[in-house]
Amino acid sequence: MENKYNLHEYKRPHNTRNIIIVIVAVALIITCGYVIYFNFFSSPLKSGVEIEAGTTKLKVKDFVKNDKYKASIKNGLTAKQLQTVGEHNITVTVKGHDYTTTVKVVDHTKPTLTGVSALTVDLNSKPDYTKGVSVKDNAAGKVKLTVDSKAVKLNKAGTYPITYKAKDAAGNVTSESTKVKVVDLEKLMKEKVVYLTFDDGPSQNTPKILKILKKYKVKGTFFVTAQEPGYFKYMKQAHDQGNFIAAHSYTHKFSIYRSEKAYFDDLDKIEAVIKKYTGKTSPVLRFPGGSSNTASRHFANGIMTKLTKDVLKKGYQYVDWNLDSTDASGNNVPVAKLVANGTSTYSNNLCILMHDTGAKHTTVKALPAIIEYYKKHHYKFETLENSPHVYHHHVNN
Repeated sequence: MENKYNLHEYKRPHNTRNIIIVIVAVALIITCGYVIYFNFFSSPLKSGVEIEAGTTKLKVKDFVKNDKYKASIKNGLTAKQLQTVGEHNITVTVKGHDYTTTVKVVDHTKPTLTGVSALTVDLNSKPDYTKGVSVKDNAAGKVKLTVDSKAVKLNKAGTYPITYKAKDAAGNVTSESTKVKVVDLEKLMKEKVVYLTFDDGPSQNTPKILKILKKYKVKGTFFVTAQEPGYFKYMKQAHDQGNFIAAHSYTHKFSIYRSEKAYFDDLDKIEAVIKKYTGKTSPVLRFPGGSSNTASRHFANGIMTKLTKDVLKKGYQYVDWNLDSTDASGNNVPVAKLVANGTSTYSNNLCILMHDTGAKHTTVKALPAIIEYYKKHHYKFETLENSPHVYHHHVNN
């Protein structure tokens, strides 16, 4: 009897040990199975990832399920694929293992219209309404540009609406309307017109200039820069008062003349500012120093000869001046001298150069007398937005 009891006590720990061994073995099998499944069968990548066409670079965090994974994109998309709507395969390396997934490039962005502005056309002419107008889209594929000009009566002087529409391959549509002024150009060229132009603003003097223009019920053209961002809001105010905001330069540094790319990069930046505050870009520009400047020689020989042709090809019109107030010669040029210079030349059409910077206090003081002079001599005050007059200097570089 005692031996049986001892035998029973001996077997229990043996069975317990076996059970423990089985439990540990099962746990190891489950753990190994999970590791094997994760590493070889379950993908750590998200599925159904979409990116907007035109995205410049893929971000690995957009594809992995856990941001803590050590991951990198091994084979991404080419620049062409990033602009091509559809599904594309990429390879992502996660914890030393490569995984292939599909990314869908979509296009929900409207195309961009540039160069749409008010137009002046001659009676009975056959204008090309698309000249100077361009379309950009974030995705590859053809963008269709149409112009609805059926309301324009080319045989009758007047102002008519016109609408541009751009539709990309994905069906996204952008439309922009403007006005077409049909005139008798021969008659118009004989009229007495003066264009007041102000370079280098906006500045602390911009609201003072705007107050004067409003008082005399006349309009001006502001060739703007980005030198004083704190005054950008006055672009909108000037635009809302009926003045024209045109491009001068983002930096106003002559180093922009070191290459065509440098110049147009600078121009694109100031155009973006103009669009932000006025709602549209400008088809009119003035070169820093004018097209006749010689400062550009220090950066690239012949650059102005190239740029004056390039801007016209891109649909811009560049504008110089035919009357200089000479306020650029100093910060405190006497008011009497500015008025004398600003009224010194008789012509049926005048484009007067003045400056809108914080230091040009005497320009602000001289402006009323200049306006009064031209009003007395029955000049019309116009902006350069759709002017039939062209002011080009002789190019010196």
